[in-house]
Amino acid sequence: TASIVLFVVIIYEAFWNEGRRDTEGNIKRGLGGAIGCFLFYSFLQLPNGPFIRPHPAIWRLVTGASIMYLMFVVFLLFQNKADARHLFWYADRKLGVPLPERSYGEHCDLWPPEVGWQNVKLCLFDEFVVAHFFGWWAKALMLRDYWLLWSSSLLFEALEFTFQHYLPNFIECWWDHWIVDVLVCNFAGMWFGMRTVAYFNNKVYNWSGVTEIPTTSGKMKRIVGQFTPFSWDRYEWSVFSSPKRLCQVLLVLAMISFIELNAFFLKALLWIPPPQPLNTYRILLWFLLGLLAVAEYWEYIHNPACKKLGPHIWLACALTTAETLLTVKLARGEYTAPWPTRVIVSWSAAAALFVGYCVYYFATKGTIAELKVEKKKAAKKA
Repeated sequence: TASIVLFVVIIYEAFWNEGRRDTEGNIKRGLGGAIGCFLFYSFLQLPNGPFIRPHPAIWRLVTGASIMYLMFVVFLLFQNKADARHLFWYADRKLGVPLPERSYGEHCDLWPPEVGWQNVKLCLFDEFVVAHFFGWWAKALMLRDYWLLWSSSLLFEALEFTFQHYLPNFIECWWDHWIVDVLVCNFAGMWFGMRTVAYFNNKVYNWSGVTEIPTTSGKMKRIVGQFTPFSWDRYEWSVFSSPKRLCQVLLVLAMISFIELNAFFLKALLWIPPPQPLNTYRILLWFLLGLLAVAEYWEYIHNPACKKLGPHIWLACALTTAETLLTVKLARGEYTAPWPTRVIVSWSAAAALFVGYCVYYFATKGTIAELKVEKKKAAKKA
């Protein structure tokens, strides 16, 4: 029935409701119809993912939208920089023009108090403050682990320092970096996110049918409950349990970092301002796809019976790779400043310390385990 309705709409639009007859209008309507057909097919026929609430079809639609976005990014890979920028002009006539450079590190004085308050107020009432909070709330729902969240937060702050010579909006005051971003916005988002995780983890789920519930209030709670998870697992990543597990977790951190960096670089290179809804759509799609991909990845590394990566992990990896390739292609000729010495030295020192610590930790861990075994054997003999 749904398929019949879809084809009736397509036939009506194609034959009797042409509307604007110019080329641009026809192309937009044709693309809209093609996208609608694919999403409708995804909604009905794609394989189910790891989630079943509010309905498996909703998550199939997320998968279909992610595939469409991947195809769009691959399409952009075959365009030159000017055409790629101009393409967005057809979606919004305000796009396709250079963005003004914006830096957050010009007004950093905290004294005298009246000047400091004005500088802090400018920072607090920026749109990125809200984005930070909800972004880290969403990441908490995906990762469900404080260690991983704090590692990702500190890593991205380090990446902002790393790419300041390329993106002016990465230049921030020290108190904006470490107090407003990390200790206020990021931590608040993490805390509320982990509280949400704890709520769903401890919740008693009752999935009785609506008709089986006697009271009206009970029926309403059951309807609302349809939009909450069927079940909930708190992820225990056990980061330093083994070198293999450490590498598996580092891959997650690396992928998240690439996704976040791509967001800023693609905005700058394609001339898409932060308030543009396209940025919000991308973030929302990545959040929903991320929920699916992280759930599959956690199952893969924790469940010995799971022998292969899930399809949403491959889709997320393909999309991250495509976005990164697009960023690299569009960035050619844009960023010619040499890497600052402090960046090279800082990352070299950090990498050396981290690798040295890991080698020492796992070597010591093995030695301590052997000593414990020897003590147990000696105790049994005694």
